[in-house]
Amino acid sequence: MNKFIYILTIFLCFQSCRQNTENKLRLASDKAIEKRDSTEINHKKVKNTEVKNPDSFALNRDSVNEFLKQPFDLIKFKEKKRSSNSGVGKKKDYYLKPKKEGMYYQYFLFSRQTGYTGTNKDNIIRKADGLGITVYKELGQYRYDFIDPTEELIEVRAKFNDFDLPELAYIGLDSAIVIKKLGKVDFYQKNCLVYQFENNVLILNILNKKVNWLKYTKTKKGINITDIDDIFNMKKVW
Repeated sequence: MNKFIYILTIFLCFQSCRQNTENKLRLASDKAIEKRDSTEINHKKVKNTEVKNPDSFALNRDSVNEFLKQPFDLIKFKEKKRSSNSGVGKKKDYYLKPKKEGMYYQYFLFSRQTGYTGTNKDNIIRKADGLGITVYKELGQYRYDFIDPTEELIEVRAKFNDFDLPELAYIGLDSAIVIKKLGKVDFYQKNCLVYQFENNVLILNILNKKVNWLKYTKTKKGINITDIDDIFNMKKVW
């Protein structure tokens, strides 16, 4: 009897060891399969990303076009500034003429008159002609108001980056950085990088490979700006 119990005990121990070994092997196998499946999924993700990359360029250009149509909120910008000098603006032949009775009007000498170049906002510079904005102002109830919800942005001229206008903070940037941010230029003329969508034009003058000044303009529809020398020059901001 004792001999039978002894043999049975050895048999049960053997079975238990074999079961543990099988469980460990099965667990290792499951982990290997899980790792392989994960690798395959990640590989598919990479392949899918590679396939979709060309589409991202189209999306980037769409966002650039939206930016060119409305680079910033003029009312919010003026609410931050609160005041500036202003007066009747000089009319350019290539300016957009909205279909309403009004006049070209310009704002300049904004409060503080300070800005920066490049990306270092601590390197503050003071310049009276750092920024000028031309609008088309409707001859209505807001004609004498600084905040006018009816006026339309026509042109921005900048020689520094205004702290309240980060959307157009390109002055002092390397031209390669500009192209990285906005994509391939539409054309290059008179030392200027030009981005254009319909009648909305962003012109960045390049000097020593960096943006020297910029001009954003809404032009008449259907004109060829390559024939307009004046649009590629900026002697004065205002």
